[in-house]
Amino acid sequence: MFSSVPTIVCDECEFVVKELKTVVEDKKSQAEARDFLRENVCKSPGQYRGFCDLVVDEYLPQFIQELDAILADPHQVCVDIKACNAGQGFKARKYLPATVEEMEKVENDVDTFWSGLIMENNIGQVLAMSCFECKFLVEDMGTDMISNRKKLSDDVRDFACYKIVTANMTASCIDFLDLYLPTVIQMTIEQFTPLGICQANKCCPANSEETLRAFTYQEIQAEKCPTMKSLESYVESNIIGSPIQKFVENSLTDTTCSHSISLFQPTCQRIMYAVAPRFASLTAVLASEKKFSQAIHC
Repeated sequence: MFSSVPTIVCDECEFVVKELKTVVEDKKSQAEARDFLRENVCKSPGQYRGFCDLVVDEYLPQFIQELDAILADPHQVCVDIKACNAGQGFKARKYLPATVEEMEKVENDVDTFWSGLIMENNIGQVLAMSCFECKFLVEDMGTDMISNRKKLSDDVRDFACYKIVTANMTASCIDFLDLYLPTVIQMTIEQFTPLGICQANKCCPANSEETLRAFTYQEIQAEKCPTMKSLESYVESNIIGSPIQKFVENSLTDTTCSHSISLFQPTCQRIMYAVAPRFASLTAVLASEKKFSQAIHC
């Protein structure tokens, strides 16, 4: 049980949330965040640079809008993180991650979803198109990030603490990110293999490595565009209301929120639950406009 929170602590929390909302709403800060991701994450992923830019340009605003909506109620945010007392219509929300059974069911449903669009390699082995496209996309985009992980960690810290938060919060921001960010970056790098990521996000089944290995370089280059265009048509027609939406919700929550400080987990979960349907709807729109294939110059 938490003891009663002093009023001064609650007031300070609400002030910080309001300040953060001001930063989130600021168009200059939004542009700086976009430019930072473009220059530090998207700068060297080869053919997929345009794809990375598309993700930043289209999906980041969706996340910002949901974050802004949640920060619009500073008292509720502070109640959720136990910096204000509950009562008078305010109740602290709980972090409720999906159960193992729920996660497994959704993952199985996602496997079924992607198996609706398949291709064959040169020896007749069947593979989901999502696996083919995911594996080579991540492979291209990941090379530069892995080789520059120390710089990426420092850049994230400096950008967040010097350009996003207010000056009076810079020191505490640096302390916080220096404590947690290296661990988060290292955990990400350790599992940053193309096939591992594509298996984790359920684009590839566990036995897909042999099937992928059979593709020659020439075949990979010849198949990238036709495969992406087929995926666009499939996603446009099927993603809304599909298991993908729930899987994204569960994955974002598990990956982001479960590793954060426990007091922040309920608010983190609210954001992830809110952005998942936005991402699904936006993906359908972008697919209908052929933006994904255009982004990789098809």
